[in-house]
Amino acid sequence: MTASLTAVTDALVGLYRRAPMEFVRGAEVHLYDTEGTAYLDFT
Repeated sequence: MTASLTAVTDALVGLYRRAPMEFVRGAEVHLYDTEGTAYLDFT
């Protein structure tokens, strides 16, 4: 886990539980995780 993700996780303890996710690539409006699952990027 990266330092910034650890900081966010520590700040949100008790409020939210974030699923561990690692995006390895992006293409147009999609992000892909290490298992190849595609997610829409709404940013």
